[in-house]
Order: sequence, then C-alpha cells, then structure tokens
Amino acid sequence: MSSSSRSITTEFIDTPEGISAFVEHIASQKGTAQPFLYLDLEGTRLSQDGTISLLTVLFAPGPSRERSYLIDIEALQHSAFTAIDSRGTTLKDILEDPNILKVFFDVRNDSDALYAHYRIKLNGIRDVQLMESASRTTTYQRRLVSGLAKCIEGTLTGQEKIHWKRSKDDGERLWNPEKGGP
Repeated sequence: MSSSSRSITTEFIDTPEGISAFVEHIASQKGTAQPFLYLDLEGTRLSQDGTISLLTVLFAPGPSRERSYLIDIEALQHSAFTAIDSRGTTLKDILEDPNILKVFFDVRNDSDALYAHYRIKLNGIRDVQLMESASRTTTYQRRLVSGLAKCIEGTLTGQEKIHWKRSKDDGERLWNPEKGGP
C-alpha cells in the first residue's frame, strides 16, 4: 500500500488523563532502534517571546502502526508536560530522554519555546532540515537551509505531493485562524 492511500488515526488530547495515556503508550515503546516520534509545535510567534498552542506528534513504532496526536497545549498548559503515567513518566521526561529518538524539521524555534515556557531541554533529536543541508555536496550549497516544502518536493511522486499538500492544508485549518481555525 502506498503512503498516499494509507489512513492514519488521529487523536485529539486536551485533558491530563489523555496525556497520561499518551505518555504510557509512548514510554512502553522505549528502546526502538529508529526514530519513531515525529513532532511539530504550532503557536503565535513560536519562540521564547511567543506562545505554544498545539503539539502534533506522529508516533511511528513500525510499519502500519502509525498514529497521530494533536495535543492542545493552550488548554493543558503545564499539565501537558507534567501529567504522569502509571510509571511516573511525563511528556517532559520523554522529550528530554536521549534514548527516545525524536524527529523535528527545524527544531530551533520549537526548542526555544519549550525551554522558555516549560524548562524542557530537548534531547535525542534528529533535525531533518539540518540533515538535508548536510547531505548537499558543496559548502556553498549548505550556506542556507531549505524549507520543508522544498525538501519534500524532490522526494515525492505527483500523487504523493498532492496528498501531502492536502494533509498539510487540512492540519493547518485545525489551528490557524487565518485558515479558519480557532
């Protein structure tokens, strides 16, 4: 089955109990050899001077087991990162654990905002933007980083690009007031 026809279940989390269940599920997968958490933060002027509204997580412990989560940071505030599971683990613990691999695209503002607002020191991070830049053949080509769309364009087929763009637009309409979101 191609990635453009696969459906991924999405769960919206806006309670401390939902965070605890999410953390329990993620923590139970600790030790996976390859990256399995793909994350992105959204907010207003995302940085130490802005706000964090939403954390999107793609949990991918293996083929055909992907699940996505939208975590309402605006509603949960600190409890998003301090709610504990049955083992005493928090989302903050997961984000700071060097043994749980996490993938971001351009982690700079996300990291800045998480530390400034919640004292989270990200660890175990793979930055796709940085990896893409490092893969270029000359120093001159590495002078500037590319945006997500440019990095993705060269790797997808026509149908995959259409599906990716549609999914990205659908997700943005969930949170961005300029696109109809709250």
